[in-house]
Order: sequence, then C-alpha cells, then structure tokens
Amino acid sequence: MQPARKKVGDAVFSAGATTTLGTISYSSSNTAVATVNASTGSITLVAPGVTTITATVTGTANFTGTTASQTLNVGAASAGYLVDLEGATETKLAYASGDVALNGISWNLTEALIGTESNDYKSGVRSIRLRGYATSVISMVADKSNGIGTISFNHQRYGTDSQIEWVVEYSTDTGSTWTSAGTFTAGASAGTFSASLNITGSGRIRIRTAATGSSNRRANIDNILITDYPTTLITASGSFAAVSTTYGTASAASATTATVTGGSLTANITATAPTGFQVSSDGSTWGSTATFTQTDGFANGTLYLRLAANAAGGTYSNQVVTLSSTGASNQTVAIANSTVSRYPITVGAVATNKVYGAADPALTYTNASLLFSDTFSGSISRTAGTNAGTYTIQQGTLTNANYDITFLTNAFTITPKALSITANNVSKAFGVTLTSPQTGSTAFTSSGLVTGESISSVTITYTSGADSGAAADTYTGAVVPSAPVGINTNN
Repeated sequence: MQPARKKVGDAVFSAGATTTLGTISYSSSNTAVATVNASTGSITLVAPGVTTITATVTGTANFTGTTASQTLNVGAASAGYLVDLEGATETKLAYASGDVALNGISWNLTEALIGTESNDYKSGVRSIRLRGYATSVISMVADKSNGIGTISFNHQRYGTDSQIEWVVEYSTDTGSTWTSAGTFTAGASAGTFSASLNITGSGRIRIRTAATGSSNRRANIDNILITDYPTTLITASGSFAAVSTTYGTASAASATTATVTGGSLTANITATAPTGFQVSSDGSTWGSTATFTQTDGFANGTLYLRLAANAAGGTYSNQVVTLSSTGASNQTVAIANSTVSRYPITVGAVATNKVYGAADPALTYTNASLLFSDTFSGSISRTAGTNAGTYTIQQGTLTNANYDITFLTNAFTITPKALSITANNVSKAFGVTLTSPQTGSTAFTSSGLVTGESISSVTITYTSGADSGAAADTYTGAVVPSAPVGINTNN
C-alpha cells in the first residue's frame, strides 16, 4: 500500500495493496477525510485531515489472514498564481529595465529578459533569464491576493556560465521592506527552489543577487508557482453519549468518542470543554482543554469526554466541545443531555436554650464536611414564639444547590425568668383585723421584669398576725403577694 500525502482536489487514486492469495478489502478510519472503495481500493479525498487506510486479506483454512495500514494526510486544495512564460504577450527581449505582465500581474525585469534560445533552460518555449549583474532583479510590482502559502520554481544555469547565489524575498507592505525566503544557486542540471511562507494577507515576490560586478553569470527560472495561503480545516466526526455522576465524583468517560483531524494547520488543535465537563486526548489526562499536536500541518486523534468532579448539580443540555486552531473555522462536537445528581448530606441542629426575655443565641448545626471549598447559603431558623416553652429548630433557608440535605431538627427551649415580688410592710393596732385576700393591691415592689412589661396589681394574703386578738409583735413573712396582674406568670 502506498497512500501518500495528498490534497483535496487530487484525482482518485488506488491504495496500491497487493496480495498473492485471497481477496483484499479496504476501509478508511475517517470517511470525513477520505473514502475508499471496499473492493477496488480507490481512494477519494474529501476534506483536509488524517485518516488510516487499511487493507485486509481474510484468512482461510489454507493461509493466515493479514492486514496492512497506512496513514494518509490530506491537505487543503491548492490554488495560486503560476508564471510559466507561455502567454503570447509574455515577451521581453532586452536586459534593460522594463515591466511585463505575467499571468495578469506586472513584473519588473532589470538586467533580465525572457529567453527563447537553445541555451535557455525552459520547460516550454520561454523562461526568465537573469543576467547575473549586481543589479539583476525580477520583482512583482503588484501584490498577489489571497495570501502566499508557498513559492516554488525550477532553475538551471544558462549554458556553461559560472554562477552566483540568488536571494528570494517577499514583501507584505507593497515592496517597502523585504524579507528573505531563502537562497539558491543554479547548477548544470535543473533544480527546484521551494519555501513555505504562510502569509495570510496580500504579498509579492522578488529574486535578486547580492553579488557585485557586471559579468555574465546567467541563470534561467521557469514555472514560478505562488500558492494561496492554505485554507486550514478541522474535521470532527462522532458525538458524545450522555454521561452522569453525583456531585463530587468525576463521571466515567462517555461511552462514545469523537475523531479529531486537521489539515494545512499552522498551530495545534485545541478542544475546549463546556462548563462542567472535561476532555482528554489520551483517555487518562483530563482538563478543561485537550491538545492535538500538529506535525507538518496535520493533526489526528481521539477525543474523550467526562463530567468533572466539581460539575454543579443539574441537567446539562445542548452542550458542545469546541475545536479550534489558528486560521481555522471552529468545529463542535455535540454532547447528549447529561446529569449531575446532588450529593447527599445530613445536617443536624444543635439543641439550644435561653431564658425568657433574653436575645436568641446563634443557632448552630453539625454536618459532614462539605466537598471542595463549598459553603452553605442561608441559615437555620426556629419556630416563632417568645413565651417560655419548647420550639423546633428547623432547616430554614440553609441550602446549597449541589447537595441533597437531610435536616435533623432539635429543640429550642425558653426557660422562665426569675421574678421577685415583695409586698409592702403592713402595720395595725391591737384589736384590728386585717381582711384577706385583698385583690387589686398595688402595695408591692418587683424586680426581674422584662423591659416593657409591668405588674398592675397583686392579691395580698395575710398568714399570721392579722386577727384582732393577735399579740403585738412583728410577723415576718405574714404579708404574701400573689396573682400578679399584667404578666404571663408562665414566663
């Protein structure tokens, strides 16, 4: 098999496999780049990129089958500007400086002419003859559009003249400055000069010598080909099947992969994953991007996909991986709808209490460690109420979209506040009776009330010394206040 480097637009060609036994069948690993007739091996080029052409001979009872494979690099179709000097008006018979239109672009030929003599090397009937003087130069006086990919031409010395080095230069600023593309020296037999320039904008070419003197050191040039800046193409085939995981764990790789290839590249191909996903070019090293390295303008490989461990919980719809390279149109690879489930976590409220009338203490909770550097938003809360009693500490607004929270409630207890009510001292004369209970009494003092609360009255009860016959004495604790009015006595 002999698939070689080709370009889009080249004729159909044969894979060239041979066998002395059995029948050969053919296949292409990337039909987006090239197809092959399974029985004849005829290869048709489709798009720039890389594919593998495989020839298979199936084994029989009498001999062992075999396969042979060859990588096929396909570049972009070539287009450009050719000077072959064969146009009827493309003539210049003298060395004196003058302009001549060559295939639609004007060139200046100084100490150069278009030769037709037998000593002039040429592939047709004419070629350019450079005289070899210090001032010998041929130069485009107008730019070529569509950029410059490569320049190439044939050269050979004129007759038996001694030779000098010639310099090939290009300009991208209408001839104000020139940059060397390389040098050549014409020999006794035909040679080829070739250089890759890869100029994206308009440009022009000139060929001159750095030698001095004014003796004949003549050389012929023919078939000057200046190709357009190549169209860089990326081809992607395949799509990614759905993937799923639980937040905190990377998913397994998608069950399907994509084939990535490119031709006429000037830079590597970069695959960029959408948010929440990771890509890989080898199935083991994962990241937000993956690189397919180009060699001689070609890149080829398999693209893998998975959900990242820190992908947010939810459904990922209408997502694509983007393939890009300098000068190429971006390509995308579709991803089937994929899901990330929330990570289960248990959060438990810590039992808390306070005394009636005091400010609520901070409510706290315990939980298994959150993943990564995650935090909760919002806060836990308790059921409303200010009176002494037991309330429930609940989840409130505590949340994180990546977690499935199981919340364990607990008690928030308000205990009664200590309150002291002291009745005013009472005195009476012997023989007087103090009647009790006495409701609506204001003969008392209090301490421990919550700000904003007050006692309007109490009931006074006498326990001893209140009878008319009670002996003159001091009866400590005999005046007892109770049933305060204006407050909740449960607090």
